[in-house]
Amino acid sequence: MKDKQEYKNSFKAPEFLAFDRLIKDNQWLIKIRFFYTLFVSVFFIILNLANETDTVKIRDLSLLLGLMVIGNILFNVTLKKVIRKKLENLDYNSLQSLATVQIDFDFVLLSIIVFISGGVNSPVMILYIFYIMISTFIVTHDKAIRNTTIAIILVSAIFFIDSSFVIKHRLPVMISYDIILLLAFFISSHLSMNLRENREILQELLKKTRDLSIRDGLTGLLNQTHFFEMLEEHLKKARRYNEVFSVLLFDIDNFKNYNDNNGHINGSGVIRRIGHIVTDTFRTFDISARYGGDEYVIFLPNTDKIGSFLAGDRLRERVEKSKFPGMEKQPKGSITISMGISSFPEDGDTREEVLNMADKALYYSKENGRNRVTLFKRDILTGEE
Repeated sequence: MKDKQEYKNSFKAPEFLAFDRLIKDNQWLIKIRFFYTLFVSVFFIILNLANETDTVKIRDLSLLLGLMVIGNILFNVTLKKVIRKKLENLDYNSLQSLATVQIDFDFVLLSIIVFISGGVNSPVMILYIFYIMISTFIVTHDKAIRNTTIAIILVSAIFFIDSSFVIKHRLPVMISYDIILLLAFFISSHLSMNLRENREILQELLKKTRDLSIRDGLTGLLNQTHFFEMLEEHLKKARRYNEVFSVLLFDIDNFKNYNDNNGHINGSGVIRRIGHIVTDTFRTFDISARYGGDEYVIFLPNTDKIGSFLAGDRLRERVEKSKFPGMEKQPKGSITISMGISSFPEDGDTREEVLNMADKALYYSKENGRNRVTLFKRDILTGEE
């Protein structure tokens, strides 16, 4: 139940829409196959009773239905595994492959049903159109073309194998069937491509809207509110799996002096530039945010104090070596930063504790010369033993 709730919560973000759509497509295929199994059973039972003959033998029908049910159970189990394992690292390819395998499975089942229920005279030949249309809406365009080609080849093979048709009548009827299949593909393909384009446009608009609500407009980093939300989620995960993480808190040294001498417009430029340096310095899965004013905060997952100190000092050095307008008016002739670092669970068990310890370490850096990185140590910074 907990995993299910976590899954639902994760799909609030627009970047999850494509993944969510693939999940629903796979779920729909599984559900429709259960209905299809029931339909085939009832349909051929009624057909056998109406014709007073075995259009499909009960033994063959039972084996076929058993295969459908087993296949459906396996697809359902596989889908749940993909959802459970890929929440943090979305694997679109696995879901797309699962949808493709499901449709291929259905093509094979349909061909067997057609073969055992009369070949060319099978009352379910028309279902090839149904599966071609499903392919165009669920799998990629290239794979939909492949499925349509396979369907045409299968239909043509059934016509040539079936001995009930006179040779001179086979070709025109076969061509008629193939043309209908091609027409079904082109119509449904055109509609599905338009729907995909609209979905992509909507997803892009939602992404831009969400970016405006979670990102700082000046630096492009996350804003403080969203950073707190993400930190809380990662904190829960770290507790559950006994993981470590570190938080880096830093600000710009003597920033008021810079603003007084160079103006707030240039000051905003410094804040923006340092935000870009942060983005270029840290890993893509590290979480960086503007904490407020000239303060920044960075979350480093699965990183202890040694690793976080090396990363933090690398950032400090890059900022110090960067060129900024008017930096010669600063006390040391350059723009520098001071940083404090704390780690979970060593320095705190809650979001507030971890951030507070990083803030104490930052204060120590400011009070002891600036342009330095300080690791939180309880005995030194708080006087506790």
